[in-house]
Amino acid sequence: MKKIYNSRIFWMLVSLLISIFLWTYITEQDTSTVTKVISGVEVQFSGEDELRNNGLAIANVDSQYVDVTVRGTRSIIRKLNSTNVSAVIDVGNITQAGDMSWSYYLRYSGVDSSSISVVNRSPETISFTVSKLASKTVDVRGEFLGSVAEGYTAEDFVVEPSTLEITGSEETLEQISYAWFSINTSNISEDYVENADYVLMDADGNEISKSGLTFSADYIKVTLPVVETKEIPLSVKIIPGGGATEEDCSITIVPSTIKISGESAELESMDTLQIAEIDLNDITDTYDEIFTINLSDTLTNVDQVEQAEVIIQIEGMETSQFAVTDIEFTNVPEGYQAVYSAESLRVTVRGPSKEIKSITGKDIHVTADLSAYDGTSTTIDVPVTISIDNVEKSGALGNYTIEITLQRENNN
Repeated sequence: MKKIYNSRIFWMLVSLLISIFLWTYITEQDTSTVTKVISGVEVQFSGEDELRNNGLAIANVDSQYVDVTVRGTRSIIRKLNSTNVSAVIDVGNITQAGDMSWSYYLRYSGVDSSSISVVNRSPETISFTVSKLASKTVDVRGEFLGSVAEGYTAEDFVVEPSTLEITGSEETLEQISYAWFSINTSNISEDYVENADYVLMDADGNEISKSGLTFSADYIKVTLPVVETKEIPLSVKIIPGGGATEEDCSITIVPSTIKISGESAELESMDTLQIAEIDLNDITDTYDEIFTINLSDTLTNVDQVEQAEVIIQIEGMETSQFAVTDIEFTNVPEGYQAVYSAESLRVTVRGPSKEIKSITGKDIHVTADLSAYDGTSTTIDVPVTISIDNVEKSGALGNYTIEITLQRENNN
């Protein structure tokens, strides 16, 4: 303790504390008169409940703030600022609508105002309109200004309530077009819920003061659904045909991917989105088609791309036509024989160049199956199948049908 008492720093601190105490005491006891300008004093109305009971409301207040100059003792005046001084107009006794221009009195909070006098006020009066009380219902609108975490997307707001009933002067209500809120939260990765404040807007997007108005809700409950997203490649299912398989195709899909959103479990199980089945038996060499992108009801197309173009080019294959005379009929009805009047069936074959050059018409066999014959006509169109001997890849391109005549067999 002796070391502390002998310390120079200790006595400097004691001196400072004593100085602060003496300065505070002297200031509090100072009764000298000073003048102070207080800017931005808020204009307030008292008696608005009585005014509403008379079916009236305030609108078009020309000044929301005033500047005043006050005089008083230094100890009192130094405590005054725009947060504890207000300009008050009592409207409780107004019973008729009309344009008003009234003076105001100053109300002081937390200080003894008995020794305070007003030297100057600007403006000296406040102009406002008293009009009939009315109600109006407006839509609630909003925007999301924040961001979601990578791999997520925000869906449309769910707003409750979706409309507001506003009560106030007719003149003010005529200006109001909608209520507006904004959400500005970053890196959201789950559903976001907020009781959001709102402002009033006119038709041109200008903000309108809430002063003198009452509302059916003080806040808007905003729910912003946030769902996981995934970039999914688009694909087509290729059905081999005409000697060609998927390995023989150059496939281009535009766009090649789309971004979708949904439940995590469903997205995790998806590696690709098939948009079509394409039979190569229907394609000669080049294919170009537009397909609609369809998703299940549980998924959302974030990119909102509804169609994709599929371009297929068959490569490394040639085609050649052959006159085929080997036509076999199976399941011919008992007592009939099938007759094909043409000398041959022209068949287009597709395959690798080396195989195509080795094929002759005698290597190709046509089979017509009459098992579906219903006995109603003797002239019928029958689908045929085509086989080719001694080839590995080549196949008939397209679908073939022949017209045959059923003739009764002569048993004599």
